[in-house]
Amino acid sequence: MKGIRSDSSHSNYNGAAVTCVAKKEAKWRVEVVRQAVKLDAECFGVQPPAVGPWQRALQSAGGVRPLVFGQYGEFGEGLEKLLEELAVLGAPQAAERYLLEDSLGAVSVQKRLLRQKLVCCVAQAQADVLLSRLHYCLPGWGAAEQRRRRAERGEWQEAARARGLAWDERGGQGGLKRATRARSDRSHPAATQP
Repeated sequence: MKGIRSDSSHSNYNGAAVTCVAKKEAKWRVEVVRQAVKLDAECFGVQPPAVGPWQRALQSAGGVRPLVFGQYGEFGEGLEKLLEELAVLGAPQAAERYLLEDSLGAVSVQKRLLRQKLVCCVAQAQADVLLSRLHYCLPGWGAAEQRRRRAERGEWQEAARARGLAWDERGGQGGLKRATRARSDRSHPAATQP
């Protein structure tokens, strides 16, 4: 069974130096730059290698710090740096709350608490995703999904009417078909003449 790793070792469970989170961070940086180039071309007609307004704005902001985490609570480098910055900012509160004299200890406590909360949020999100997909494993989910869609579109009334007519055509329990026929016979002008 895998445990949730929430430390800064940046190694995966196989001991590899590059994790999927690190790969995703690298891809995200490239993707944001690609999107900026695309927006410059579409909105302003600026073609590479020229730098357009979107790229200039991205460069002036200092680029992108991707905040990437894995489904088992692994953190990317950008997220680790953000947690470190937040821990330093929250260290005085942690020192006061836990009666710590050492500011370095307060930073460590704050960072551990932030990591713990983030890992719990990631685990909850992962559980929500898995539970939302659970209905695909149950028998008859396809038919139930079609019924839900029809009900959402308001077609459930028409479908119920069609099922009722089909039931009548098969004979149903007999009473409904005979009662309908008797009513239609009474309303017909030929039925009232002697």
